[in-house]
Amino acid sequence: MVFPTRQLVMALCASLCRMAAVLALIASAAVGGQARRALAHAEVPPSGEAAALVGFDQRLGEQAPLDLPLLNEAGQPVRLGDYFTGQPVILALTYFECANLCPLVREGLATALAEVSLRAGQDYTVVVVSIDPAETGAMAAAAKAETLA
Repeated sequence: MVFPTRQLVMALCASLCRMAAVLALIASAAVGGQARRALAHAEVPPSGEAAALVGFDQRLGEQAPLDLPLLNEAGQPVRLGDYFTGQPVILALTYFECANLCPLVREGLATALAEVSLRAGQDYTVVVVSIDPAETGAMAAAAKAETLA
């Protein structure tokens, strides 16, 4: 088992603390993209109904399914496990087509990782996955370019 260095852990913890409120807002709005699409089309349900759409399932101690099928930024099919090659993996769940909070999450992660001496792709892998199945590889590529610019 490979463990990240203390420097990487401290930088990530600092970033995660800043992003905790942001992630709470994302989680409260994210129901497989339904809530976001409803807001985009002004189909906002009454507050009681909206609360019924939000769920939170804890899976403490469970592992993410490495055979989970995904599409990469080129639109090619991959499995989540393809990115787990023996080095640490940072997995970020976000939307690619989000103008508000999601870019802040990605930029916060990039900023925190820029502060450590380890290099993405060499010392660890960063995997950013959209939680909206309607988003495409082209959207992922655009979000990556925007984040790394």
